[in-house]
Amino acid sequence: MRHRRCRAGRRQLGLQPGRARLAGHGARPRRRAGRRRQPPDDRPLSRLTRAGAAATLARARALLREGTDFAETGVLERHGPGERRRPAGWQAADDATDSGAARALSTKASAAKRSQAGAPADDAHPALWHARAGWLRPAQLVRAMLAAPGVRFVGQAQVARVVRFGNGWRVLDSTGAVLAEADLVALATGFDTLALLQASGAGAGGDRGADTAAWPLHALRGQVAFGPMPDDVATGTLPPFPVNGHGSLIAPVPGDGGPLWITGSTFERANTQPELHAADHAANRQRLAELLPEAGALLAPQWDDGRVQAWAGVRCTVPDRMPMVGPLAWPPADHASPNSASKTPLDQEGRSQAAIDSEANQATDPALAAPWVLTGLGSRGLTVAVLCGEIAAAWLHDEPLPVERSLARALRAARWGAAGARPEKRVHPTKHNLPPP
Repeated sequence: MRHRRCRAGRRQLGLQPGRARLAGHGARPRRRAGRRRQPPDDRPLSRLTRAGAAATLARARALLREGTDFAETGVLERHGPGERRRPAGWQAADDATDSGAARALSTKASAAKRSQAGAPADDAHPALWHARAGWLRPAQLVRAMLAAPGVRFVGQAQVARVVRFGNGWRVLDSTGAVLAEADLVALATGFDTLALLQASGAGAGGDRGADTAAWPLHALRGQVAFGPMPDDVATGTLPPFPVNGHGSLIAPVPGDGGPLWITGSTFERANTQPELHAADHAANRQRLAELLPEAGALLAPQWDDGRVQAWAGVRCTVPDRMPMVGPLAWPPADHASPNSASKTPLDQEGRSQAAIDSEANQATDPALAAPWVLTGLGSRGLTVAVLCGEIAAAWLHDEPLPVERSLARALRAARWGAAGARPEKRVHPTKHNLPPP
């Protein structure tokens, strides 16, 4: 969202994880790779994942160095018999002779791919091949997007509260000092979103805010293990592309001290602290040995001599597993378009755009009256974050959505309501991109 909106002119603040540091990037592995997992059918989450992977790869190709910051290597996913069901229309791609058509879909992994991964190649150990997937170093992507014209990055700033000020917003530290001001504040602070909004006053937007204390945001701690790539290739090699299933292995990934391998991750509910656990370290080793026995044996000496390190972080999830995007409360139907100010009679009076903008800003834009959020991405954060930012930007500027409207509508943050109830089942279309309240 920050990368897109900074080109649109309106001032905005983006708060991202790391105990709500201003416009920073927070708790994530120092070197993390992207994975793609095929949900069991073509439900909204599956479609969101596919669209998110495409958007992330497109952004990476535009901003990053392939082979150093990311690589579209493809991903092999191991699964048990019957655990992964693809839409019926995809089955023909397994036998497609047109490589371009086959590449567009996730297909049955060939024996050659399974052999490259060191995975069993028989019917008792099926696998899928996701051609349009790979690994990515998130810190490099964040830095590249923050380098866009119009972005002012403020690091090492501890945000305590966000408050309304006139028609805009102020971000304050614990002493009440102003860190920044803008027309819009967007919180991308993961599970810390709740604490920040509660410290700012429920909803942070007066009577337009929502009772965020009741939001069904849940903490999901995870731990990974990583180590240096083996030097002696005579003893064996690791798969040249990421492999996932019950656990994962990603190698090689460039690191500051040389190429790395990464495996994990664990899942621990209701733990909000990114602490390291010896039991999780052992569990990651065991999962790797079960997922890829050859790789597990090759890396065993590193576990034994202590070269394998661990990293932990906290994901943010919601019960329906769909991200929460947009304002805490949608504006009334008669103000559904965030660009309604540009469609007033001023447009017919021949005034300059600067004069129009000046007068329009005298009143609070309904779309900006509550904070915007982007949270609840769960274990798919690296896959869908870019797409969710584009969806938020499209809503804000009344532009065409990058996905079908029904899918975008399923992401709106206000869907959970003031009491944290399940999202309403019925929605009524409007002429605007913004979903109804």
